[in-house]
Amino acid sequence: MLPTLLTLWVVLTDIAFGLFLFCAAVNVGYILYFFRRIFKLSPRNVPAEARLAVSIVVCAKNEAQNLSANLPAILTQDYSAIDGSPMFEVVVVNDCSTDDTAQVLSVLQSTYPHLSVVTLAECDVRTAPGKKFAMSKGIDAARYTGLVFTDADCRPASPDWLRAMAAPLAEGKEIVAGFSDFYVRPGALNAFVRFETRHTFLQWATYALAGRPYMAVGRNMACTKASYIRAQSQSRWAKVPTGDDDFLVAGAATATNMGIAIGSEVVTWSEAMPDFKSYFAQKSRHLSAGKYYRPHIKVLLGVYAGSQAAVWLYGFALLFTHFWWAAILVSAVRMLLLMRAMQGAARAAGGRQKMMQLPMLDLAWTLYNFVCSPYVFWKNRQTWT
Repeated sequence: MLPTLLTLWVVLTDIAFGLFLFCAAVNVGYILYFFRRIFKLSPRNVPAEARLAVSIVVCAKNEAQNLSANLPAILTQDYSAIDGSPMFEVVVVNDCSTDDTAQVLSVLQSTYPHLSVVTLAECDVRTAPGKKFAMSKGIDAARYTGLVFTDADCRPASPDWLRAMAAPLAEGKEIVAGFSDFYVRPGALNAFVRFETRHTFLQWATYALAGRPYMAVGRNMACTKASYIRAQSQSRWAKVPTGDDDFLVAGAATATNMGIAIGSEVVTWSEAMPDFKSYFAQKSRHLSAGKYYRPHIKVLLGVYAGSQAAVWLYGFALLFTHFWWAAILVSAVRMLLLMRAMQGAARAAGGRQKMMQLPMLDLAWTLYNFVCSPYVFWKNRQTWT
Protein backbone atom coordinates (compact mmCIF):
# COMPACT_ATOMS: atom_id res chain seq x y z
CA MET A 1 0.00 0.00 0.00
CA LEU A 2 2.77 2.45 0.94
CA PRO A 3 4.73 2.02 -2.33
CA THR A 4 1.51 2.64 -4.26
CA LEU A 5 0.87 5.89 -2.38
CA LEU A 6 4.46 6.99 -2.91
CA THR A 7 4.19 6.27 -6.62
CA LEU A 8 0.93 8.23 -6.79
CA TRP A 9 2.56 11.13 -4.93
CA VAL A 10 5.48 11.19 -7.36
CA VAL A 11 3.15 11.14 -10.36
CA LEU A 12 0.97 13.94 -8.97
CA THR A 13 4.03 15.98 -8.08
CA ASP A 14 5.44 15.62 -11.58
CA ILE A 15 2.09 16.63 -13.10
CA ALA A 16 1.85 19.68 -10.81
CA PHE A 17 5.40 20.70 -11.69
CA GLY A 18 4.70 20.35 -15.40
CA LEU A 19 1.54 22.44 -15.12
CA PHE A 20 3.41 25.01 -13.06
CA LEU A 21 6.13 25.36 -15.69
CA PHE A 22 3.57 25.58 -18.51
CA CYS A 23 1.50 28.27 -16.78
CA ALA A 24 4.60 30.23 -15.81
CA ALA A 25 5.84 30.09 -19.41
CA VAL A 26 2.46 31.34 -20.67
CA ASN A 27 2.41 34.18 -18.15
CA VAL A 28 5.99 35.22 -18.82
CA GLY A 29 5.39 35.06 -22.57
CA TYR A 30 2.37 37.31 -22.13
CA ILE A 31 4.42 39.83 -20.13
CA LEU A 32 7.21 39.83 -22.71
CA TYR A 33 4.85 40.14 -25.68
CA PHE A 34 2.45 42.77 -24.35
CA PHE A 35 3.84 44.55 -21.31
CA ARG A 36 7.27 45.37 -22.76
CA ARG A 37 5.49 47.76 -25.15
CA ILE A 38 4.86 50.18 -22.29
CA PHE A 39 8.44 51.41 -22.73
CA LYS A 40 7.64 52.57 -26.28
CA LEU A 41 5.33 55.33 -25.04
CA SER A 42 6.55 58.91 -25.07
CA PRO A 43 4.83 62.26 -24.37
CA ARG A 44 3.40 64.21 -27.30
CA ASN A 45 3.20 67.95 -27.82
CA VAL A 46 1.60 70.03 -30.55
CA PRO A 47 2.50 73.68 -31.23
CA ALA A 48 -0.20 76.29 -30.64
CA GLU A 49 -0.78 76.89 -34.34
CA ALA A 50 -1.65 73.21 -34.88
CA ARG A 51 -3.94 72.71 -31.88
CA LEU A 52 -7.47 71.40 -32.21
CA ALA A 53 -10.32 73.17 -30.41
CA VAL A 54 -12.05 70.76 -28.03
CA SER A 55 -15.10 70.46 -25.80
CA ILE A 56 -14.66 68.98 -22.32
CA VAL A 57 -17.80 67.08 -21.29
CA VAL A 58 -18.54 66.34 -17.64
CA CYS A 59 -21.65 64.54 -16.42
CA ALA A 60 -22.76 65.43 -12.89
CA LYS A 61 -25.47 63.97 -10.67
CA ASN A 62 -25.52 65.50 -7.18
CA GLU A 63 -21.88 66.57 -7.46
CA ALA A 64 -21.99 70.08 -5.96
CA GLN A 65 -19.03 69.51 -3.64
CA ASN A 66 -16.86 67.86 -6.29
CA LEU A 67 -17.66 70.49 -8.89
CA SER A 68 -16.70 73.28 -6.49
CA ALA A 69 -13.39 71.57 -5.77
CA ASN A 70 -12.41 70.32 -9.24
CA LEU A 71 -14.15 72.25 -11.99
CA PRO A 72 -12.03 75.44 -11.63
CA ALA A 73 -8.90 73.36 -12.36
CA ILE A 74 -10.56 72.19 -15.58
CA LEU A 75 -11.78 75.64 -16.57
CA THR A 76 -8.33 77.19 -16.13
CA GLN A 77 -6.41 74.79 -18.37
CA ASP A 78 -3.53 76.34 -20.32
CA TYR A 79 -4.87 75.61 -23.78
CA SER A 80 -5.11 78.61 -26.04
CA ALA A 81 -4.48 79.78 -29.59
CA ILE A 82 -1.55 81.97 -30.64
CA ASP A 83 -3.58 85.10 -29.83
CA GLY A 84 -4.22 83.83 -26.29
CA SER A 85 -7.92 83.02 -26.71
CA PRO A 86 -9.13 79.74 -25.12
CA MET A 87 -9.38 76.85 -27.56
CA PHE A 88 -11.78 74.87 -25.42
CA GLU A 89 -15.15 74.94 -23.76
CA VAL A 90 -16.48 72.97 -20.80
CA VAL A 91 -19.94 71.42 -21.01
CA VAL A 92 -21.38 70.15 -17.73
CA VAL A 93 -24.52 68.04 -17.85
CA ASN A 94 -26.56 68.44 -14.67
CA ASP A 95 -28.43 65.14 -14.61
CA CYS A 96 -31.46 65.69 -12.35
CA SER A 97 -29.38 66.77 -9.36
CA THR A 98 -31.24 67.47 -6.11
CA ASP A 99 -28.33 69.10 -4.25
CA ASP A 100 -26.68 72.47 -4.90
CA THR A 101 -25.17 71.48 -8.25
CA ALA A 102 -27.23 74.04 -10.18
CA GLN A 103 -26.19 76.87 -7.87
CA VAL A 104 -22.51 75.93 -8.01
CA LEU A 105 -22.59 75.87 -11.80
CA SER A 106 -24.41 79.19 -11.95
CA VAL A 107 -21.70 80.87 -9.86
CA LEU A 108 -18.93 79.36 -11.97
CA GLN A 109 -20.63 80.47 -15.19
CA SER A 110 -20.47 84.08 -14.04
CA THR A 111 -16.68 83.78 -13.82
CA TYR A 112 -15.93 81.50 -16.75
CA PRO A 113 -17.77 82.37 -19.98
CA HIS A 114 -16.52 79.17 -21.69
CA LEU A 115 -18.59 77.06 -19.27
CA SER A 116 -21.99 75.92 -20.53
CA VAL A 117 -24.55 73.85 -18.66
CA VAL A 118 -27.06 71.31 -19.93
CA THR A 119 -29.81 70.60 -17.39
CA LEU A 120 -31.78 67.36 -17.54
CA ALA A 121 -35.12 66.76 -15.84
CA GLU A 122 -36.75 63.60 -14.50
CA CYS A 123 -39.47 63.90 -17.11
CA ASP A 124 -37.03 63.77 -20.03
CA VAL A 125 -37.53 60.75 -22.26
CA ARG A 126 -34.41 58.61 -21.90
CA THR A 127 -33.10 57.29 -25.21
CA ALA A 128 -30.10 55.57 -23.57
CA PRO A 129 -29.60 53.97 -20.15
CA GLY A 130 -27.90 55.62 -17.19
CA LYS A 131 -24.99 57.96 -17.72
CA LYS A 132 -25.00 57.36 -21.48
CA PHE A 133 -28.07 59.55 -21.92
CA ALA A 134 -26.47 62.43 -20.03
CA MET A 135 -23.30 61.98 -22.05
CA SER A 136 -25.19 62.09 -25.34
CA LYS A 137 -26.85 65.36 -24.35
CA GLY A 138 -23.52 66.88 -23.47
CA ILE A 139 -22.06 65.85 -26.81
CA ASP A 140 -25.08 67.27 -28.65
CA ALA A 141 -24.38 70.60 -26.98
CA ALA A 142 -20.63 70.52 -27.66
CA ARG A 143 -19.48 73.07 -30.25
CA TYR A 144 -16.26 71.33 -31.27
CA THR A 145 -15.52 68.05 -33.00
CA GLY A 146 -12.81 67.14 -30.50
CA LEU A 147 -14.24 65.80 -27.23
CA VAL A 148 -12.48 65.29 -23.89
CA PHE A 149 -14.12 63.43 -20.99
CA THR A 150 -13.58 63.40 -17.25
CA ASP A 151 -15.74 63.10 -14.14
CA ALA A 152 -16.86 65.64 -11.58
CA ASP A 153 -14.82 63.96 -8.84
CA CYS A 154 -11.59 64.12 -10.89
CA ARG A 155 -8.96 66.84 -10.79
CA PRO A 156 -6.36 67.31 -13.53
CA ALA A 157 -2.78 66.98 -12.30
CA SER A 158 -1.68 70.21 -13.97
CA PRO A 159 -2.79 73.10 -16.22
CA ASP A 160 -1.21 71.18 -19.11
CA TRP A 161 -3.60 68.22 -18.84
CA LEU A 162 -5.80 69.33 -21.71
CA ARG A 163 -2.84 70.11 -23.95
CA ALA A 164 -1.52 66.57 -23.51
CA MET A 165 -4.92 64.92 -23.99
CA ALA A 166 -5.74 66.91 -27.13
CA ALA A 167 -2.33 66.51 -28.80
CA PRO A 168 -3.01 63.04 -30.29
CA LEU A 169 -6.34 64.27 -31.69
CA ALA A 170 -4.52 67.07 -33.50
CA GLU A 171 -2.16 64.47 -34.93
CA GLY A 172 -5.01 62.45 -36.40
CA LYS A 173 -5.94 59.97 -33.67
CA GLU A 174 -9.67 59.39 -33.19
CA ILE A 175 -9.51 58.09 -29.60
CA VAL A 176 -7.11 59.09 -26.82
CA ALA A 177 -6.77 57.33 -23.48
CA GLY A 178 -5.07 58.78 -20.42
CA PHE A 179 -4.31 57.45 -16.96
CA SER A 180 -6.57 58.21 -14.01
CA ASP A 181 -5.04 57.68 -10.57
CA PHE A 182 -6.25 57.75 -6.98
CA TYR A 183 -4.86 59.82 -4.14
CA VAL A 184 -2.51 58.01 -1.77
CA ARG A 185 -4.22 57.27 1.53
CA PRO A 186 -3.29 55.00 4.45
CA GLY A 187 -4.43 51.39 4.42
CA ALA A 188 -4.19 48.14 2.49
CA LEU A 189 -7.31 48.81 0.39
CA ASN A 190 -5.90 52.04 -0.99
CA ALA A 191 -2.60 50.32 -1.86
CA PHE A 192 -4.46 47.56 -3.70
CA VAL A 193 -6.82 49.93 -5.52
CA ARG A 194 -3.89 51.97 -6.81
CA PHE A 195 -2.02 48.80 -7.85
CA GLU A 196 -5.06 47.38 -9.64
CA THR A 197 -5.63 50.69 -11.43
CA ARG A 198 -2.03 50.85 -12.64
CA HIS A 199 -2.02 47.16 -13.57
CA THR A 200 -5.19 47.64 -15.60
CA PHE A 201 -3.57 50.62 -17.32
CA LEU A 202 -0.57 48.43 -18.16
CA GLN A 203 -2.92 45.93 -19.79
CA TRP A 204 -5.14 48.18 -21.90
CA ALA A 205 -2.31 50.51 -22.93
CA THR A 206 -0.08 47.69 -24.17
CA TYR A 207 -3.01 45.99 -25.90
CA ALA A 208 -3.65 49.23 -27.79
CA LEU A 209 0.04 49.45 -28.71
CA ALA A 210 -0.18 45.88 -30.00
CA GLY A 211 -3.10 46.84 -32.25
CA ARG A 212 -5.76 45.26 -30.02
CA PRO A 213 -7.49 48.15 -28.19
CA TYR A 214 -10.31 47.04 -25.93
CA MET A 215 -10.93 49.66 -23.21
CA ALA A 216 -10.13 53.08 -21.78
CA VAL A 217 -11.09 54.93 -18.62
CA GLY A 218 -13.88 57.47 -18.94
CA ARG A 219 -12.37 59.65 -16.21
CA ASN A 220 -9.61 60.63 -18.63
CA MET A 221 -10.17 60.09 -22.32
CA ALA A 222 -10.84 61.94 -25.56
CA CYS A 223 -12.24 61.22 -29.00
CA THR A 224 -13.66 62.81 -32.10
CA LYS A 225 -17.39 63.44 -32.21
CA ALA A 226 -17.67 61.21 -35.29
CA SER A 227 -16.11 58.23 -33.50
CA TYR A 228 -18.42 58.66 -30.53
CA ILE A 229 -21.49 58.74 -32.77
CA ARG A 230 -20.23 55.67 -34.61
CA ALA A 231 -19.89 53.72 -31.36
CA GLN A 232 -23.22 55.03 -30.06
CA SER A 233 -25.06 53.67 -33.09
CA GLN A 234 -24.13 50.05 -32.33
CA SER A 235 -26.61 47.76 -30.59
CA ARG A 236 -24.30 46.96 -27.67
CA TRP A 237 -24.42 50.62 -26.56
CA ALA A 238 -27.77 50.18 -24.79
CA LYS A 239 -26.89 46.91 -23.07
CA VAL A 240 -25.77 48.41 -19.75
CA PRO A 241 -26.11 51.91 -18.21
CA THR A 242 -22.36 52.49 -17.94
CA GLY A 243 -19.39 51.29 -19.98
CA ASP A 244 -19.49 54.18 -22.46
CA ASP A 245 -15.68 54.28 -22.34
CA ASP A 246 -15.23 50.57 -23.10
CA PHE A 247 -18.00 50.55 -25.71
CA LEU A 248 -16.47 53.59 -27.39
CA VAL A 249 -13.20 51.70 -27.83
CA ALA A 250 -14.97 48.50 -28.87
CA GLY A 251 -17.14 50.32 -31.39
CA ALA A 252 -14.74 52.85 -32.88
CA ALA A 253 -11.11 51.95 -32.12
CA THR A 254 -8.90 50.29 -34.69
CA ALA A 255 -5.34 49.00 -34.65
CA THR A 256 -4.01 52.46 -35.54
CA ASN A 257 -6.48 55.20 -34.54
CA MET A 258 -6.06 55.10 -30.73
CA GLY A 259 -3.41 57.13 -28.92
CA ILE A 260 -2.13 56.88 -25.34
CA ALA A 261 -1.38 60.13 -23.49
CA ILE A 262 1.30 59.74 -20.81
CA GLY A 263 3.19 61.84 -18.29
CA SER A 264 2.60 63.30 -14.85
CA GLU A 265 0.73 66.31 -16.26
CA VAL A 266 -1.88 64.23 -18.07
CA VAL A 267 -3.11 62.27 -15.04
CA THR A 268 -6.46 62.95 -13.39
CA TRP A 269 -6.78 62.37 -9.66
CA SER A 270 -9.74 61.31 -7.55
CA GLU A 271 -10.48 59.69 -4.20
CA ALA A 272 -10.58 55.90 -4.06
CA MET A 273 -13.54 54.19 -2.43
CA PRO A 274 -13.01 54.22 1.36
CA ASP A 275 -14.14 50.67 2.15
CA PHE A 276 -14.39 47.23 0.54
CA LYS A 277 -18.17 47.31 0.14
CA SER A 278 -18.26 50.54 -1.86
CA TYR A 279 -15.16 49.52 -3.83
CA PHE A 280 -16.66 46.25 -5.01
CA ALA A 281 -19.96 47.98 -5.79
CA GLN A 282 -17.99 50.36 -8.03
CA LYS A 283 -15.95 47.58 -9.64
CA SER A 284 -19.02 45.44 -10.33
CA ARG A 285 -20.47 48.36 -12.28
CA HIS A 286 -17.26 48.85 -14.26
CA LEU A 287 -16.66 45.16 -14.92
CA SER A 288 -20.16 44.50 -16.24
CA ALA A 289 -19.05 45.80 -19.65
CA GLY A 290 -16.34 43.13 -19.86
CA LYS A 291 -18.68 40.46 -21.19
CA TYR A 292 -19.08 42.55 -24.36
CA TYR A 293 -15.38 42.61 -25.22
CA ARG A 294 -14.37 40.93 -28.46
CA PRO A 295 -13.98 37.14 -27.99
CA HIS A 296 -10.23 37.10 -28.60
CA ILE A 297 -9.74 39.89 -26.06
CA LYS A 298 -11.67 37.94 -23.42
CA VAL A 299 -9.57 34.86 -24.18
CA LEU A 300 -6.30 36.77 -23.87
CA LEU A 301 -7.32 38.46 -20.63
CA GLY A 302 -8.53 35.14 -19.26
CA VAL A 303 -5.31 33.38 -20.20
CA TYR A 304 -3.25 36.00 -18.40
CA ALA A 305 -5.37 35.97 -15.23
CA GLY A 306 -5.66 32.17 -15.25
CA SER A 307 -1.94 31.57 -15.75
CA GLN A 308 -1.10 34.09 -13.05
CA ALA A 309 -3.43 32.36 -10.57
CA ALA A 310 -2.03 28.94 -11.53
CA VAL A 311 1.55 30.09 -10.89
CA TRP A 312 0.58 31.07 -7.38
CA LEU A 313 -1.47 27.92 -6.74
CA TYR A 314 0.98 25.37 -8.11
CA GLY A 315 3.99 27.30 -6.84
CA PHE A 316 2.66 27.23 -3.29
CA ALA A 317 1.86 23.51 -3.52
CA LEU A 318 5.32 22.70 -4.89
CA LEU A 319 6.97 24.28 -1.85
CA PHE A 320 6.15 21.03 -0.04
CA THR A 321 7.88 18.88 -2.65
CA HIS A 322 11.44 18.34 -3.86
CA PHE A 323 10.63 20.91 -6.60
CA TRP A 324 10.52 23.72 -4.03
CA TRP A 325 13.70 25.36 -5.29
CA ALA A 326 12.43 25.42 -8.89
CA ALA A 327 9.09 26.87 -7.77
CA ILE A 328 10.84 29.72 -5.97
CA LEU A 329 13.24 30.39 -8.84
CA VAL A 330 10.62 30.44 -11.59
CA SER A 331 8.21 32.52 -9.49
CA ALA A 332 11.00 35.00 -8.75
CA VAL A 333 11.83 35.38 -12.45
CA ARG A 334 8.17 36.02 -13.28
CA MET A 335 7.89 38.54 -10.45
CA LEU A 336 11.02 40.40 -11.54
CA LEU A 337 9.65 40.74 -15.08
CA LEU A 338 6.32 41.98 -13.72
CA MET A 339 8.14 44.46 -11.50
CA ARG A 340 9.99 45.81 -14.51
CA ALA A 341 6.73 46.18 -16.43
CA MET A 342 5.05 47.91 -13.49
CA GLN A 343 7.99 50.31 -13.30
CA GLY A 344 7.33 51.17 -16.93
CA ALA A 345 3.65 51.70 -16.20
CA ALA A 346 4.52 53.94 -13.25
CA ARG A 347 6.85 55.99 -15.42
CA ALA A 348 4.21 56.39 -18.12
CA ALA A 349 1.66 57.38 -15.47
CA GLY A 350 3.98 59.94 -13.94
CA GLY A 351 4.45 58.18 -10.61
CA ARG A 352 6.26 55.39 -8.79
CA GLN A 353 5.40 51.82 -7.85
CA LYS A 354 6.60 50.43 -4.49
CA MET A 355 8.21 47.20 -5.66
CA MET A 356 8.47 45.59 -2.22
CA GLN A 357 4.67 45.48 -2.02
CA LEU A 358 4.25 43.93 -5.45
CA PRO A 359 4.26 40.19 -4.57
CA MET A 360 1.46 40.59 -2.01
CA LEU A 361 -0.49 42.89 -4.30
CA ASP A 362 -0.11 40.42 -7.16
CA LEU A 363 -1.46 37.65 -4.94
CA ALA A 364 -4.33 39.89 -3.84
CA TRP A 365 -5.13 40.50 -7.51
CA THR A 366 -5.68 36.74 -7.93
CA LEU A 367 -8.25 36.74 -5.12
CA TYR A 368 -9.83 39.88 -6.56
CA ASN A 369 -10.36 38.13 -9.90
CA PHE A 370 -12.19 35.24 -8.24
CA VAL A 371 -14.45 37.58 -6.29
CA CYS A 372 -15.26 39.83 -9.27
CA SER A 373 -15.62 37.15 -11.96
CA PRO A 374 -19.44 36.87 -11.62
CA TYR A 375 -19.81 40.51 -12.65
CA VAL A 376 -17.71 39.92 -15.74
CA PHE A 377 -19.65 36.88 -16.91
CA TRP A 378 -23.30 37.51 -16.16
CA LYS A 379 -24.26 40.28 -13.72
CA ASN A 380 -25.13 43.80 -14.90
CA ARG A 381 -25.39 46.90 -12.75
CA GLN A 382 -28.42 48.99 -13.61
CA THR A 383 -27.47 52.42 -12.27
CA TRP A 384 -24.53 54.79 -12.66
CA THR A 385 -24.72 56.56 -9.31
